[in-house]
Amino acid sequence: MAYRIPAIDRFEPIEDLVEAGTPVVATGAFLNVSERQATLLTSTVTWDDGACDVVPISDGSITASHTYDGIGVFTLTLRLYAGSADTCAGAEASDVIDRDEYRYAIVYDPDGVFVTGGGWIDSPEHAYRGDPMMTGKATFGFVSKYKKGAAVPTGNTHRHVQGHRHHQRDR
Repeated sequence: MAYRIPAIDRFEPIEDLVEAGTPVVATGAFLNVSERQATLLTSTVTWDDGACDVVPISDGSITASHTYDGIGVFTLTLRLYAGSADTCAGAEASDVIDRDEYRYAIVYDPDGVFVTGGGWIDSPEHAYRGDPMMTGKATFGFVSKYKKGAAVPTGNTHRHVQGHRHHQRDR
C-alpha cells in the first residue's frame, strides 16, 4: 500500500459574519489522516490578531473557536505540520505539510459603527436600461448603519448621471 501525504481538504468558519463578543468557529477536514497519523501531526489555526491555537485532529477533522477583542475583517489560517507539538511556536519548528486560508471572517458591532463611501465610474452606452444612450461620469454615495437592536442595517444611496439624480432609502 502506497503512503499518501496528509493534506487539508477544506477550511472555513461556520459563520463568516459574527457580532462582536460572539466566537468565530472554524472547521477543517484533512485527507489521508488516520487516527494513528493524527498523533504524529499538529494542526494550528492563526486568527489574524496575534492569536494562534494548536487544535487536535479527531476523525480527520478539527473544530476551533476564537473570540476577537474588537471588530474587524480577519484572515484565518490553518496549517498542518509534521510532528507533534503542544504550542504554535513548537509546531512552527516543524515542516509545514499544508496550509489553507479563509478570507474573510467579519466581526461587527451592530450598536457602534456605520459605513459611508462614494466614488464615480465612466458609464458607457447601454449601461442604464431606462436610457440606453445615456453616457458619462456617474457618481454615487452611500451610508449604512445598524439601528439599535436591528438585525439588518438601513441606509441611503445616491446616484447621479448627467442630470439624472436618483435617491433611494434602504429599509
